[in-house]
Amino acid sequence: MFSMQPCKLCGKSSRLLNAEHCGYQRPQRFAIYECAYCDLQFAEPSHAHPGIYEHIYRNSAVLPGYARYCSYASAITREPDPLAWLARKECVYWFVRNVILQRKLDSDDPVYELGSGLGYLTFALRRAGINAIGLDLSETAISAATEHFGPYYRVESAGVVSSIESCTAAAVILTELIEHVEKPEALLADIRRVLRPGGFALVTTPNKSSFPIGAYWKTENPPVHCWWFSETSMRNMAARQNFEIEFVDFTEFNSLNVGRIARSDTGIVQQSQPSLDEQGAPLCRVGPVSATLSDRFRTLRKRLVCDFSGDPRFAITRSAAGAVAQRADSMGAILTRPLD
Repeated sequence: MFSMQPCKLCGKSSRLLNAEHCGYQRPQRFAIYECAYCDLQFAEPSHAHPGIYEHIYRNSAVLPGYARYCSYASAITREPDPLAWLARKECVYWFVRNVILQRKLDSDDPVYELGSGLGYLTFALRRAGINAIGLDLSETAISAATEHFGPYYRVESAGVVSSIESCTAAAVILTELIEHVEKPEALLADIRRVLRPGGFALVTTPNKSSFPIGAYWKTENPPVHCWWFSETSMRNMAARQNFEIEFVDFTEFNSLNVGRIARSDTGIVQQSQPSLDEQGAPLCRVGPVSATLSDRFRTLRKRLVCDFSGDPRFAITRSAAGAVAQRADSMGAILTRPLD
């Protein structure tokens, strides 16, 4: 008999998958539960150790999974079109660029990036004519972003946007953030408060729906990632907060990038998870990297049709390829506040 407890989001019964999942601090253990109703996996407990993100950003240049962010922050100022350059790097930035430019915001419309980290996405948005402000809980990250890109960043507590006035934001951007916070639905409620009617939030997070049924916690260890959302769990959570929601189709991004990788697989590496010891120092280190390639993307590369390659390994039916290509490892969700 599996241990059960209510799902932390929908309240339905969820079963215990594993009570021995090791977190960033070696003595701490986390139970992983799965909800059969909303297809969510979540960690118990679901809060981060105080100061963990300061440790992460102090060591980000050598920390697996984070080193590429330092590479982006260093290289992006040399690019003539920083937002387009980022969009070629990862699906989450491709998603943000496509939606934010399609919405044709006015130059004075306020846009907030929550969890702005080292600040390069906020910088790229501003270079594209978007009135973007970056918010992050890490003083280390905000200090680095301000020094590198200018006075467009400020410290904000985790899981809230208390510094933003109600009904003033045109858009809020959360790339790979919501899986970190202790109370994600409370964060969505706060985002709805700050959005003006018709405003929207762009949310990316590792996508459980892109993996087969039965997959177990294909995301970073708790307490850094505390939630692994499916499209069902994200849809249900958005509906409870009275958001309209739609998910992006990643076919174009996947097709372009599988073609690029098929031509040359150099410089793309599989990285281990970031790991810190009890004092917050890295347990393993990496050198500078340009990108990461997940196991799923390697599989996708082999399955998608690449007309130019002439390699039979890349040839399957277009319909099957299309079904695979619609998703990426991260979902891209557009949450719109309805007009009042």
